[in-house]
Amino acid sequence: MWHMWVAALPCALVAGLIYSYPTYSNALQAAFNLTETEKETIGLAPSLCNIVTFTSGLIIDRIGLSAGCFLGGLISTIAYGLFGAVAHGLFVWSRWPPAAVFFALFAAANYGVSLIICAVYTALSKAFPDAQRSEVVSITKAWQGVAAGVGTAVFVGFIPSTDTAPARLGFLFFLASANFLPMLVAPALRALLARGGRLECPGL
Repeated sequence: MWHMWVAALPCALVAGLIYSYPTYSNALQAAFNLTETEKETIGLAPSLCNIVTFTSGLIIDRIGLSAGCFLGGLISTIAYGLFGAVAHGLFVWSRWPPAAVFFALFAAANYGVSLIICAVYTALSKAFPDAQRSEVVSITKAWQGVAAGVGTAVFVGFIPSTDTAPARLGFLFFLASANFLPMLVAPALRALLARGGRLECPGL
């Protein structure tokens, strides 16, 4: 079960990066001449997306923990990759205004993260007995909470920039790369649950 926790911690850290919008929001605003209202509206995308993230559990019940974690990482990687491509002018989506495109991509990334979170915390609840479950989940949640600060510190440490500099938009590609990690960890979730004898249905 402790192996499961080791696998879950990096996934939780990646999931917590969804809260790092302030790291690149000012650079996005400067690059696209967004109004303050547009910038704040883009930032609301995860909160509004959370209205429908109850479907994450339904999907994972259907396809299993491992597949759900992989799918979440895949969705977030694609969403952040497209977000970065549009922000850098590598891909132009002319039919929608930039703020609408960024809002949709940010919401999609959040939905991927919701699948990762659902898979990780379900796996932990299955792996640990009642006496230890609350402590493990609380520590993992705290780890998720520090992710935005850690991610920003790592990125700015390697690529120093001001909060409005175009270089700061590279953080979006950093986010896309980070979401490969849940895809790599996903097969371990099934194997570890099976080893612990807590595999309750074939789909997990």
